[in-house]
Amino acid sequence: MLIVWLLVLLGYPVAVQAHDEKKSETPTLTVSDTGLVLHAPDTAVVTFGLETAGKSLAEAQKKNSDLMGKVMERLRDLQIEKERIQTSSFAVSPKYRPFPNRPADTPPVSPEIIGYVVSNMMTVEIRALD
Repeated sequence: MLIVWLLVLLGYPVAVQAHDEKKSETPTLTVSDTGLVLHAPDTAVVTFGLETAGKSLAEAQKKNSDLMGKVMERLRDLQIEKERIQTSSFAVSPKYRPFPNRPADTPPVSPEIIGYVVSNMMTVEIRALD
């Protein structure tokens, strides 16, 4: 009986080791750090936009184009190069008449377009921060 226990005890580490080899561990590397740079900024990126509305699409686009032309003129006055100015978003959306409060059992009403909204976003990189 002692020999059986001795064989069991000697075989136990092999069985445990064989069991550990079956584990599939994913290697992981975690790196963390913090840094501080003491340097005055030399570039700023500014994003701005405007939104215009009109009864017709042509009217809304004309208003938007006129206002954006004034903005571009002011940016030129500030000596910002044309290459540093870009359109980041341009969207045209219909404007609908609000639905009146109606009882739930009445048939649905088709939406009615009453105008348009034109949105224009610009991104400007400014190098001369003074």
